[in-house]
Amino acid sequence: MVAATAGMDAAAAWMFSPAEAEDLAAAPPEARPGMFPRAWTRKEAACNATGRPLDTMRRRDTRSDIVQVDAGHGTADDLALHTVNEDTWTWSVAWPAGASAAGRRGSAAATVESAIETFEKPLAFGG
Repeated sequence: MVAATAGMDAAAAWMFSPAEAEDLAAAPPEARPGMFPRAWTRKEAACNATGRPLDTMRRRDTRSDIVQVDAGHGTADDLALHTVNEDTWTWSVAWPAGASAAGRRGSAAATVESAIETFEKPLAFGG
């Protein structure tokens, strides 16, 4: 656990916003392994939604449900973020924020729930 914590601290210091890194450092040891992937996957989701590389989210705070990201070409987009934390994994999705963001959040949550059901089913291999 010490090596994992040291790795999390180093990655957080490089990638997370100061507030995200402080939250992680101040958390009880048992909470930290769940907090790290939440922040990390939110950054990945924002990059996937904009097609931008991961380093564009470096030092950007993603704790809010709406974050502003560099969309390239000198423009910025507001993205809505939703995260699902399970016992052994974390999944975040992002989509353009706007008037229908609440509906999209419901749709994103339904997509995540559908994926959970799919992953929890036993795999069947035909022959």
